[in-house]
Amino acid sequence: MANPDFKEDKYRGVFQWIHLDKPFAFNSMEGKSVAVEPNTAGAKYSISWLLSAEDGAEFEQKCIEHFNARKAENKQIKTDFGAVHGLKKNDDGTWSVTASRKAMNAKGELSRPKVIDGYQSELHDLDLWDGSRGTAKISLYPAPNPSTKKWGISINLLAVQIMEAVKGGADSDFEKLDAPAQQDPFGLPPAAQTSAAGSDLNDEIPF
Repeated sequence: MANPDFKEDKYRGVFQWIHLDKPFAFNSMEGKSVAVEPNTAGAKYSISWLLSAEDGAEFEQKCIEHFNARKAENKQIKTDFGAVHGLKKNDDGTWSVTASRKAMNAKGELSRPKVIDGYQSELHDLDLWDGSRGTAKISLYPAPNPSTKKWGISINLLAVQIMEAVKGGADSDFEKLDAPAQQDPFGLPPAAQTSAAGSDLNDEIPF
């Protein structure tokens, strides 16, 4: 039986800040996230995207509703809603969403998210740049923030399908055909799509 704490959702559109080829972790000395080995503390695979003001607010409300529904059933959740971990409202009104997955699970095994291409085959070349298009399958679940001691919703990255890859150093002198429509391999209902520019689920607590 599926764990009701985990609510599957998806995003289809343009990606940015794509870290699927190697995990990243925050380096306090450099003040930024850097590429690390999978067994490094805090190492995660992640992918981000932008949502419009309307779509971002709708996504936040979906997370809040899921949190409240689970709080009513899950006695471990002892605080009011804190925040959606991985969701940030930008100064221009858009929202940045980051879905992540721990590089190692609780058993000490590599836990890379599944990445496939438009033919639903495993994608091996994961050197993807901002502007790549596709679908991200995610899971929303309640989790505590050790810094604030409050519970919120975390965005776990389950799988990614890349339909149109942007590579570094691509020759811009040539035209590029639009990717043909593909059948959704994840089988989930449609979720908010960006209108702005620009397995072990229980092991995926990102803190």
